[in-house]
This record gives sequence, C-alpha cells and structure tokens, in this order.
Amino acid sequence: MFKATIDSAGPIGLGTYRLYEQTYSTCRMALEIGYRHIDTAALYKNEREVARAIAESGIPREEIFITSKIPLKAILSGSIRDAATQSLEKLGAINLLLLHAPGSDPVSAWEVMLEIRKWERIGDVGVSNFNIQHLQLLKHSPPKWNQFEISPFLQRKELVNYCHRQGIQIVAHSPLVKGKKLEYPELITIANNCGCTPAQLLLAWSVHRGFVTIPCSSKREHLQANLEAKEIMLPTEVMQQLNDFEEGCATHPQHC
Repeated sequence: MFKATIDSAGPIGLGTYRLYEQTYSTCRMALEIGYRHIDTAALYKNEREVARAIAESGIPREEIFITSKIPLKAILSGSIRDAATQSLEKLGAINLLLLHAPGSDPVSAWEVMLEIRKWERIGDVGVSNFNIQHLQLLKHSPPKWNQFEISPFLQRKELVNYCHRQGIQIVAHSPLVKGKKLEYPELITIANNCGCTPAQLLLAWSVHRGFVTIPCSSKREHLQANLEAKEIMLPTEVMQQLNDFEEGCATHPQHC
C-alpha cells in the first residue's frame, strides 16, 4: 500500500492550501506534470478533491505520497483519533499524517499519534509547526518529520540544527514566502545569473538544504517550473548569497 516514499516522490511536492475549488484541477495537472507528493490537511477542506484527482489520474495510488494533517481544533478537543478516521475516510490511505500544530499538550497529542501510526492505512506520523521547546518534550519518542515555514528570508537556524541533530526530516512549507519576495532586487539578480526564475531559486535553495519542499500554485507553467527547480545546481557562493537574505520574514508568524 505504501510503496511511495519521499525519495521516490522527489524533493518537491504540491501544497494545496487555499486552492479551494481549484484543488481537483490543480492536482490533476500536477500529477500529469510529474508530481508524486501532494500535501493536504483537514483544515484545507479539500481532502476529497485530492483523493478524486488521484483516483482519476490513472496513476497507481501506491506511487503517490500523500501528507495530511490533524487540525488544531481536534488536537485541543482531544478528538485526534476521530479526525484521523475522518481524513482516512476521505483519502483512503495516508502516507504521512501530521499534527498541524502543537496545541496545549503536545506530549499527550503525540502519544495518540504514536497509536495511530499502527493503523493499517497510515504510513507514518509526524508534526508540523513545532519549535525546539515542543520537540524537546517528545525526546522519549521523537518524530521523524517536522513541517514548518522556512525560506532564505526565514531560515530558523536553531530549529534546523536541532532537527538535523535529532534525525528529523524537515518539510518546508511556504518556501516562496507567498510571493512577497519575488520582486526582491538581489533575488532577481542572482536568479538571472543562474538562468532561472526567482521562485525557482528559492525552491532550489530549499532542496539544496535537504528539505522536502512544498510550494503551491494553480498555474500549469508555475507547477512545471517549480518541479524543475529540483534540477538546479547552486554553487556554494550562491548559497552563501541567499543565506544573507535572512530577515525573519514569516508569513505564519504565529508558528515561529
């Protein structure tokens, strides 16, 4: 059932946050182009559309990696199992199920997730938007995945280093900073020198850092360009230039 892995799916996946009525068509396009990792969540209210797009794509389900997330409301109300069951009912099977946020009691929430990891149609479990202090609470049985916002403009160095030391795979959401920095003059200059777009440069930086990277777009040309960013090789001096962009620019500051 879980033939697909992050390695087979590739370092760049499709984010589906705020795709709304475009979820189905975007997922179909993305799968046609070559995406094999789709990131959804109960909060996005599009799990059924994601599942339908996959089912009608002609691509075997076992070749596709699906990430979904338990909503904060369920975490706070102690209904994580119910939320997981509801997501499974919509998606059929989930390769990676994350806690969307720490909530008020991350230890108890994580203990439930460890139980859910044993369910037949769940491949693995992890966390999202967890900071170091949250992860330290889970040292007895640490997660293998943490999805959080990261880009050259928000590098989260201490959190990244902690995840690396603990063997936690980083999944980067909002790697394009919601488009807010695509007109940044220095970014444009470097992108021109590298023969790519500013968006591709941001994604290439993320992939080069070893992060699973989840950009979002509904336009075919952007989907194609985003996926091609994984092939861009960045020399050390370019990575250093991008590392100098750090300015603490968070599009989801509540999670930083």
